[in-house]
Amino acid sequence: INGTLPAEYSLLSALSRVDVGGTAVSGSLPAEYSSLAALRSLDVASTGIDATLPPQYSALTALEAFDVSNTSISGTLPPEYS
Repeated sequence: INGTLPAEYSLLSALSRVDVGGTAVSGSLPAEYSSLAALRSLDVASTGIDATLPPQYSALTALEAFDVSNTSISGTLPPEYS
């Protein structure tokens, strides 16, 4: 898989796992994914993702695993994550 993460995945309301780790995905994390109430795992490790974490992701209360290792995500965690 390569390119950017499609914002349209946010329309898959029962989606519980997104695993694109180790692929050629690049760009930013779509803020629209914050509407995925069933999302339990988001793995973008070892990709070209290179933005800051969207503050809207603090709404992902079912999220149990979020792997951003070996990416170029930078900045500090927004206060919404506390």
